[in-house]
Amino acid sequence: MTPHRYPMAPLIRFTLISLYLALVLPLPLLAPEELQAWLWAALPLGLAVILALVSEEIELSESGIRVGHPSWCAWLLRRGWQLDWDQIIGLTPVATSQGGRVFYVRTENGSAYLLPQRVQAFEDFLGQFSRQSGLDTSSIGRISPPERTSSGYHLRSSPGRRGAHRPASAATLIRATPAERLGWTRQFLNRPESYPG
Repeated sequence: MTPHRYPMAPLIRFTLISLYLALVLPLPLLAPEELQAWLWAALPLGLAVILALVSEEIELSESGIRVGHPSWCAWLLRRGWQLDWDQIIGLTPVATSQGGRVFYVRTENGSAYLLPQRVQAFEDFLGQFSRQSGLDTSSIGRISPPERTSSGYHLRSSPGRRGAHRPASAATLIRATPAERLGWTRQFLNRPESYPG
């Protein structure tokens, strides 16, 4: 089997790099003259660190799975993990604070390693991982908040031009009771008619 490599999803990579440039590029121009040279020198160093962080990739081979960085920056970050296929015994889902789910790869000795879910060609990666490990990956998706509509708590749509209202997206659902109460008080949220309080 030829090793398959899956880098970080381009959209996430581009977003993080763009955010760094947008935040840092204006600093030398706004800084006092005596600091400008230092900031211009530090800017490419910071960019190199960001490029190293977003260069994480997954490699699937006949022998196992490896999560890490290319050799040009692996010495700097020193993070990642590697497992043989026969060491993997299961996947454990864990809920995130945003309401999504991440998955940990479990091993025979009780260790657990976070399975990356923001990679390029994610469906192909899951297919290869499932074939090699023998585990069912049908319930695994990219990390994103679940689209829950049963709670009935939506952000109130904001007025647009000429009083038109834009619909609130499913990603703006709020589940935490303190946040709901604050939203009702500030009139950011519509209180459900059936709510007893």
